[in-house]
Amino acid sequence: NVGIGTTSPGTNLEIYGANANLLKVTRSSVANANIQYSNGTYNMYAGLNPTGNFGIGSAIDLAVAPFIVTSGGNVGIGMTAPSGILHIKSNDLGLVFQSSATANKRIQTFYWDDVGTQTARIGVDISGTDDDDLQFVAGSGSTPMLHIEANGNVGIGTTNPGAKLDVSGAAEGIRIAGAGSSGPGS
Repeated sequence: NVGIGTTSPGTNLEIYGANANLLKVTRSSVANANIQYSNGTYNMYAGLNPTGNFGIGSAIDLAVAPFIVTSGGNVGIGMTAPSGILHIKSNDLGLVFQSSATANKRIQTFYWDDVGTQTARIGVDISGTDDDDLQFVAGSGSTPMLHIEANGNVGIGTTNPGAKLDVSGAAEGIRIAGAGSSGPGS
């Protein structure tokens, strides 16, 4: 075992020190500067690509790595030039969410404003009825305002639609209007 800054290294190479930057890898040209990880059969590389972005991939050329973090903080999965905070590109399933629960298998995407207040959420089984229906909540509440059942029924104001379109509420149900027209059938 080799120790740098320690006389009792616990592994093949151990670096010990008070600095935050304990190891520096520098390449003499503007090209990939990688660290290779290998188990003898499989190889992975991590480091900077020629454009200064951090990449992780199975090819030594990290310019085409499947996982990229730009110097601006954007993350690309399957995308070498992410145009948003998280940019995912796939010719297969794309993004998969899977619950590990056998009951209350809620999977939700929350939308919050800049101070952390929920503004909306979309998900499966938001209402906790242990179903596979897609539900939409607007605002900070938990009651779905739009409910799409696995059988194709759609509920607005109800989580138990009894028809292809079931609208429920104390106010007017459905209004259909056209610009500059009035009356039935307009």
